[in-house]
Amino acid sequence: MNIADIFPLQRILIDEVYQSRKRVLEVLAGLLADDQLGGQESTRIYEILIERERLGCTAIGKGIAIPHGRDAATLRPRGAVIRLTEGIDFGAVDNQPVRLIIGL
Repeated sequence: MNIADIFPLQRILIDEVYQSRKRVLEVLAGLLADDQLGGQESTRIYEILIERERLGCTAIGKGIAIPHGRDAATLRPRGAVIRLTEGIDFGAVDNQPVRLIIGL
């Protein structure tokens, strides 16, 4: 498996505009989901990402966040990237707005 298998082009969004961490995680869950299940997988992934955020913020500083989670139903790693035109508050320890989100 190579990096293009984990981060295919259809899971990369550039110059997006979102106003909240919740909306970013919703979009990220949609990117990570397989569309075959009509939104059920997206909802499940969103809940996994939110559960992980409750354990502790996934913003690592310098404008980067790495939301991630585990799902027993997912057999291979999946990734998605969102770059925002304007940063949003993600709760980073350095208080910097996040512009780059790398979801796993």
